[in-house]
Amino acid sequence: MGGYFGVVSKDDCVDDLFYGTDYHSHLGTRRGGLAVHDGTGCRHFIHDITNAQFRTKFEQDVLKLKGRMGIGVISDTEDQPLIIGSHLGNYAIVTVGRIANLVAERLDNYELTLKGGASLVSAVQWPAPAHWRSYAAGMDLPHRFPAVIGLGFAAYADPGRLSSLQLLMRDAGSGRFEVRPHGRRAHYGPIVLLEPHTPENLLAIGYDMYAEPTRQAAMKAAMDSGQSRLTAPVRLVQDGAQPIAGLLMYTPVYQGQEPQSTPARRTAMKGWVYLPFGWSR
Repeated sequence: MGGYFGVVSKDDCVDDLFYGTDYHSHLGTRRGGLAVHDGTGCRHFIHDITNAQFRTKFEQDVLKLKGRMGIGVISDTEDQPLIIGSHLGNYAIVTVGRIANLVAERLDNYELTLKGGASLVSAVQWPAPAHWRSYAAGMDLPHRFPAVIGLGFAAYADPGRLSSLQLLMRDAGSGRFEVRPHGRRAHYGPIVLLEPHTPENLLAIGYDMYAEPTRQAAMKAAMDSGQSRLTAPVRLVQDGAQPIAGLLMYTPVYQGQEPQSTPARRTAMKGWVYLPFGWSR
């Protein structure tokens, strides 16, 4: 958790800032910070409050602060307030609580979308493109999640199963299905379904995400744990001429009931439902 307290006053604000921030100190247990603008710039103090009360850590600092605008913060994450300099002046800002909650809420919504797709895939021998298109359209991704580029399914295959996968794709009306990059590998995770059918997404079909180390790390972690996993930052394959930095979230799909051990999960692995989303959106 976290919280902040701000003051803008006709007179010196330091006492009000000190006691107001101290009042909210129950909202966090790691870091405390105060920043006051004295008319020319911001002066700030930050302390670790893990093993001490906010008041005892800052009672000497307030004697060194003076100004009519100030902000205090209790943070369970990084040191704050942050002092930002720009051509418009110097500012003290805090990013706690609400922003963190919004990010968590958005990721939870992403995961719910993925789990719905995973249920669809696990319920059939092979997901029909029309069914996948209908599910993705019902999610209304462009309006609900503007950062999301698509909703996809990547199959898990070894060299023996890859030929069967290519036949399935052909019979589903996808024509010749080529996996890239080319080459023999122990396991593959090519994109077989991806909606909406934008030109960029169509170009991504067939890309073996399991061949790229950063993606593979998240895909393998999802497979072995049975839980959704997020990649580290990657360059998305939908970038075209303009590179897009982004993340991918994977949810595993198994044949039948979800296995209860890592070896069993690997044996029953069917693939991953995934969401790519870009930072620039």
